[in-house]
Amino acid sequence: VFFSVGVCFGMMTAYASYNPPIQGVQADAITVASLDTLASFISGFMVFAAVGVLARAKGQNVETVASGSGGLGLVFVSMPEAFEHLGEEPFVLSWRFRQLLAVSFYLLVVLLGIDSAFSLCEGFSTCIKDSRLLKNAPREYVIAVVCIVGYCISFGYCDDMGLYSLDTVDYYINI
Repeated sequence: VFFSVGVCFGMMTAYASYNPPIQGVQADAITVASLDTLASFISGFMVFAAVGVLARAKGQNVETVASGSGGLGLVFVSMPEAFEHLGEEPFVLSWRFRQLLAVSFYLLVVLLGIDSAFSLCEGFSTCIKDSRLLKNAPREYVIAVVCIVGYCISFGYCDDMGLYSLDTVDYYINI
């Protein structure tokens, strides 16, 4: 989540550089860490509940249903299936409510992607802008160049090999 990734990539430092010099960091640090923990806690309950719904609907144990369903498989395969099975016994949620849950979930996924892209761009461009090389360059131009370079790099993930490339990059980053 934000705090977990932001510390290592410099996002938190970049955002903190906009604070007034006299502002204390203890309250900000506690607030960010608390909200990150709360978001992770709620997300964990949602994922485990969805896997439980799938296990009950398929008549299998949780280990069988959860094996191999991480990352993109969880978001785009397991979650829609879980939303579909919420209309069956014993849950019996209406089609409209399940549709509202699905739309809300995927809207949050889109907003998470936009927020992550914004944060990555901000952390990287702030570090570049604060360097001696581009100290006098207009901030808007630095951000535009960072966005264009990121856009060009993203083309490598748009073809048939995109998911394999994503898995490879994810694997080697997380070693």
